[in-house]
Amino acid sequence: MSVWTACWQGLGLAVGALLAVLSWLWITRPRTNAPGPTPLPLLGNLPHFWRKLPIVVNDFRKLQRQYGDVFRFYIGPKLILIATQPDDAKRLLVGCKMRERDDYTTRALIPFSGYGLIVNKGELWKTHRKLIEPTFHAEVLHGYTEAFNKGAQFLCSQLAEVNGNEVDISKMLLHTSFHFLTLSMYGISFDELEPDRKKQAVAVDVFISGLELIQVRTFGLAGTDTTATALSCIFALLGLYPEWQDAIQKEVDEIFGTGEDYLRPVTESDLTQLKVTEAVIKESLRLFPAVPVAPVFASEDIPLSDGRYVAPRGSVVFVFLNLLHRQPAIYPDPDKFDPGRFLEGGGTNALPPYSYLPFGAGSRLCVGARFAMLVMKTVLATVMRQFRIIPGSTREELEEIGVFITGKPVHGINIRCVPRTAPVTVDCT
Repeated sequence: MSVWTACWQGLGLAVGALLAVLSWLWITRPRTNAPGPTPLPLLGNLPHFWRKLPIVVNDFRKLQRQYGDVFRFYIGPKLILIATQPDDAKRLLVGCKMRERDDYTTRALIPFSGYGLIVNKGELWKTHRKLIEPTFHAEVLHGYTEAFNKGAQFLCSQLAEVNGNEVDISKMLLHTSFHFLTLSMYGISFDELEPDRKKQAVAVDVFISGLELIQVRTFGLAGTDTTATALSCIFALLGLYPEWQDAIQKEVDEIFGTGEDYLRPVTESDLTQLKVTEAVIKESLRLFPAVPVAPVFASEDIPLSDGRYVAPRGSVVFVFLNLLHRQPAIYPDPDKFDPGRFLEGGGTNALPPYSYLPFGAGSRLCVGARFAMLVMKTVLATVMRQFRIIPGSTREELEEIGVFITGKPVHGINIRCVPRTAPVTVDCT
């Protein structure tokens, strides 16, 4: 027998063994009575998603319209269920004794997040959570005020440098987020570490792909990419809906007054007064949560939709926040950008529990939620005093959100920022 014949026979045996394993996995796959597209043997519903890449949130909105608020699909033999109702969100995120991560999901995330809070399970997750929680205590966050202001001013300097030209604000904000990160974690400016802005941009890419420290990598991903994504959507929406940009600028004018002190640093007292600004942030996070899904591994059978369906043991359930936040029975005209929902009398006080979860819920509630809100309010209070935002991306482009760790618009987010004339005091005497 020739060498080539032996090689072909060995290859045939390997392929046969692989097909046998895949066939066994397919035959023994978890099953559910939840509706969903018809799967193909071995492949499941992979061809459904391969037809158009990247996978975007609108793909799941179409499935929701076709199959209802709970539906399923298969990635190979892996059963994935989608839940979009508050009661199911509560049962999955809070009701389960311990929210575990599925191995399929965590293996894909490890290159990006390392073995940190995002992917850890069991006792290791508890240990890491206890280690990182003190970083976000209220008394510690009070000490970050100077860092927040310096980071916001850095963004303004970047916006001034582009001189009103259209830019992809998401890239600029990711760069800015690293200024917040270095100032908050190390007490040193990114400019002091590397004065060259072009080299800083390269360093950001290296940081995302190569950090080896467990908690620094977790903090870096959660504290930069998600915050940058959220702020990018906020800026885009303010450009598309100038009446709310006017409302924020009226608010900051009232808080910061006029004259030479108008561009002073933002204080903790200022942040508590930014009611319109906070409402804009909350409404943007409703429409475009920075993290689109909260995955839950079913370590036991979990009833869904008041017991009509079951997520069987071994399956994964995605609490799909983008779909949860746009339930028309909860949010009238759900696709409309209306920050008034979150102002006094806007109706959000009467929302069903677990119908608004931009930072998740339960044991895996985002530990840096308050940090992120303080950053975003400081940035908006600083930028809105100095610039006017002109839209460069359409609402339709903004809705093309990729489904990954963070929900980023696949086309980027383009805006223009033009200098704003500061308010002046009118002497009526």
